[in-house]
Amino acid sequence: MIRRTLTLALALLVVASASGQLSSEPPALTPDGLYLIPEGVRAYQISSFDRSGGNDDGNRRWAYLDFSRSNRTFTIFDAVGPGRLTRFWMTGWRNPDMLDFLVDSTPPVSIEVNDIFAGTVHPFVAPAAGDEAVSSGGFYSYVPVDYDSSLTIETSSVSQYIQLQYYRFADSAARVREDARTSLIPADRVTFADLAEAEVTLVSGRTTNVGRLEGPGLLAELSISLQTSHIRAETMVDVVLDDIYLTVTADAADVAQVRTPLSELAAGSLRGEGVSSAVSRVSSDGERTTIDFSLPMPFATGLEIDLENHTGGSVGPVSVTMRYRSVPEVAPLLNDGTIGYLYAQHRREADFVQGRDVELLNWRGAGRIVGVVLVVSSEDAQNRRILEGDDRVYIDGSLTPQIHGTGTEDFFNGGWYYKFGTFTLPTHGHPSHIVDDYGDHTSQYRFLLTDSVPFLESVRMTMEHGPVNDLPGTFSSTVFFYGVRGSRLSSVRTIAADELARAADLAVSELAAPLVGTDDPTERSFHAATIEEPITIQVNLPESPNGLLISRLTDYTIGNQRADIYVNGEYAGQWLTPGFVSDPGILSTEFLVSSRLTAGRRSLSIEIAPAGPFSVAELGVRAVR
Repeated sequence: MIRRTLTLALALLVVASASGQLSSEPPALTPDGLYLIPEGVRAYQISSFDRSGGNDDGNRRWAYLDFSRSNRTFTIFDAVGPGRLTRFWMTGWRNPDMLDFLVDSTPPVSIEVNDIFAGTVHPFVAPAAGDEAVSSGGFYSYVPVDYDSSLTIETSSVSQYIQLQYYRFADSAARVREDARTSLIPADRVTFADLAEAEVTLVSGRTTNVGRLEGPGLLAELSISLQTSHIRAETMVDVVLDDIYLTVTADAADVAQVRTPLSELAAGSLRGEGVSSAVSRVSSDGERTTIDFSLPMPFATGLEIDLENHTGGSVGPVSVTMRYRSVPEVAPLLNDGTIGYLYAQHRREADFVQGRDVELLNWRGAGRIVGVVLVVSSEDAQNRRILEGDDRVYIDGSLTPQIHGTGTEDFFNGGWYYKFGTFTLPTHGHPSHIVDDYGDHTSQYRFLLTDSVPFLESVRMTMEHGPVNDLPGTFSSTVFFYGVRGSRLSSVRTIAADELARAADLAVSELAAPLVGTDDPTERSFHAATIEEPITIQVNLPESPNGLLISRLTDYTIGNQRADIYVNGEYAGQWLTPGFVSDPGILSTEFLVSSRLTAGRRSLSIEIAPAGPFSVAELGVRAVR
């Protein structure tokens, strides 16, 4: 194998552009343009979660996808493109000291692990990358790695805990569209110039209007300042930031798109602790606490901003400043669904069900997740094991999560229950940790600025409460996302293994196993066919689609399944299902077809040409609108 080792004097990260050249620029960590509804991009994650359904996420048997006996290397990441590695998190690393990045057809690039996470080696520079000292137990990097055909990461030994999040683009045009989202509305229209201000006293039990804007426009920043000097620093309960709720209603909607307590608007600042994220910034002078929030809020006809007082007493004076722009372009973009409204879905759950996840978000429509704030309270003041729970994100009705983590603090880029204490960074942080007579209280936030999670029809996010959903407590959460109502998917055809077998003269076998990576241990029964030769299926479409989403249920004991996909004879890409399970398990996996191959078509032939055994229990084809 030819090796090319980059020294510290060179740009270490391999951000491969479409031209095959290397870029050495860290990403811009801003929320600009996130309101663009994604097209032609899907988000996935490879992680070391316990495939058996337990809590042994740190077992190295789950931290690799394949092992080459000939050169004694482990594959920890494998994806086909066009795509982008958007986030790399890990902890518990002992060996090795090198990773080999194989980008497209270029020679491997060997990079020292320490150089990726030190935060000082360009382009892995802070705050886009950092080690466990700055991220309280976790090593993280948001420096992207782009690839046109494939990206493989190999190593001589594996980590304990690892998460690698990535995008798969339908084609290079989808990548260009995603990267150009900040230019959709001219920059001079996004930056705020107009101010609206109010100063009010919030009456207990009342909702007070603090702002009214007329559209079309963009609210670029909302600033709220309130008196907090009467709150004793050592007191946990009855903190005003928990008991005052912000609601924002755009375009006279029946239900406010945004409703969240100020503590979660403030990224989990429970007592006015300082926060310096790219979205929420919190400062306090001992007398007043000020929250500056800057996820842009588009509106076509108007915006109403209210504060609800649930503190049990009057609060004032409260100063509110709205920095906004009148932007005529926003109205048609909202009306045709090119951009979405900002939503903030707040939930508070204390009645945990043994063995079942806590649901943080369940929404139907198209859009992208851009932020999560979570306050976890355990009844045991001596124990933080409630943070052992994994995060799971199910996209567009998938039966298994496309994103599955390894622990609550891991999702927020920390580690070992935030072993170095509280911290705050532009993308993530842990602002508050309080231990009192009521238990242990941990707040954390993550804003998904370069790694947002797109969805076309629905999205559901859950979190385990404890190692195997077995600990009591309380979750208070707010998930921020941009969205438009209505599905962008329509079912075209569903093919069971029996039908596929009859058409292609295949044998079928019984497949009885649970779904991989869910909180449901129920065994599902299917017939499954294993394809080893090319097969073709025909689909008829009610209208010309903007691409296809093909999904399948598969026997995941067959590892690293691959197949080339052709649509009407044109190459659409390779369908790779990375990884495997040792015990019987059923996985839902998918493949996105570019709109270039479906435009103007009312019927399509789809050829699946496997490179080795390719298991199908059920195949579904949906048209993208």
